[in-house]
Amino acid sequence: MNTALIRNAVDILKTYGVNEVYIFGSQADNTATEKSDLDIAVKGLPDKIFYRAGGELMMKLNLSVDLIDLNDDNPFTRHLINSGELVRVN
Repeated sequence: MNTALIRNAVDILKTYGVNEVYIFGSQADNTATEKSDLDIAVKGLPDKIFYRAGGELMMKLNLSVDLIDLNDDNPFTRHLINSGELVRVN
């Protein structure tokens, strides 16, 4: 896990009022390469600024980011929550 990258992402997201930040995927299971993206899931990010926050993450971190809203109830978010794949980082 690239802790500096994760810390920067958490700091950015906190400016948007996010109260829970989780990572999953290659950054969480230590298989990330320099070409890997950042898979990040959040709780508490208002809908009206969701895409702005995602865009800022991509610009400031200079990498592709998959930002997932855990407040959305859909099969993918339920899978993430129930699978144990999420690693809380704040």
